[in-house]
Amino acid sequence: MKITGPVGAPVVEPAVANIVPRVGRLGPKLAFAFGLVHGFGFAGALGELAADTSALLPTLAGFNLGVELGQLAVVVAVFPVLLCFRRSLVLASSVTFAGSMLCGALAIAWLAERIVG
Repeated sequence: MKITGPVGAPVVEPAVANIVPRVGRLGPKLAFAFGLVHGFGFAGALGELAADTSALLPTLAGFNLGVELGQLAVVVAVFPVLLCFRRSLVLASSVTFAGSMLCGALAIAWLAERIVG
C-alpha cells in the first residue's frame, strides 16, 4: 500500500502523546522535531513540483491550499462521529487509543516508505 501525501501528518505528535503520556512533557522539543522533518518533506515535494522558479509562488499556494482542504475534509468527516463517542468515557478512550495507534502506524509506514525509496 502506497501512502501518498502529508494529510494527517500534524496529528502524529498528539497521537504519540495519547499512547505514551510521558511524551507530553517533551512538547516543544517534540513539536520542533516533527516540524523539522515535516518541513524537509514539504521542501522536497515542493522542489519536485516547481522545477522553474517562476512557478514557485503559484505552486506553493496550490500545494498549501490542497493540504489545508484535505485536512478540513478529514475534520468534517470525522468530527460528527467523534461527538457521538464522547458521551461514553470508555468508548471515547478506546477510540482515542485506537485512533492514535492508527496514526502512529501510518506514520511509521510512511516513514519506512520514504526511507526505502
